[in-house]
Order: sequence, then C-alpha cells, then structure tokens
Amino acid sequence: MNKTIYRLSPKNLEANDWRGSIYHGVVLARANNEDEARKLASSAFEKWVEVERTESTPLPPWDQAGLALCEIVNNSQYFTSGPSEILEPANYRKL
Repeated sequence: MNKTIYRLSPKNLEANDWRGSIYHGVVLARANNEDEARKLASSAFEKWVEVERTESTPLPPWDQAGLALCEIVNNSQYFTSGPSEILEPANYRKL
C-alpha cells in the first residue's frame, strides 16, 4: 500500500514545548496520514526535560499544529511505498 510523504516544518520555535525536542529543523516522513507523520517525528526527536515544580512539562511540539506545519509533498525523491519512517534528516538517529 502506498503512503504519503509529509514535510513537517517548525513554527514558533520560542514556544516552551520546543524544549522537548532534540531537533528543530524540517522533517520528511513517509506515513499513512498526517497524524502518523507527526507521531513519527515526536517519537524520533523526543527529549526528556527536567522542569521545576512551577513549570509545565513540555508537550511534543511535532504533534501540535500551532508549532509544526505538516504538508503533503507531491514531487518527492522518495518512494511512497515502504515502511512508515522518518526520511529526513537522514542522520536523525545520531542526533
């Protein structure tokens, strides 16, 4: 079954929730839908953040439409067939 290629672009990097991500650049993901693309990015770039009692725990920014734009990429160099996965950044496992 073919999937869709999505581009996730950060917005409002000053937001507190971006402290919970190790990566703040553009992400390309192959996924069944937008929700899955966002979950892939959230899982790949999650960062544990220590917070004070008076602070709120950062929520995954990649899951939030106000913090990460998610668009379909129609003309991509990547195949739409294959597993759901992060395609770019290519070295994300090393971040």
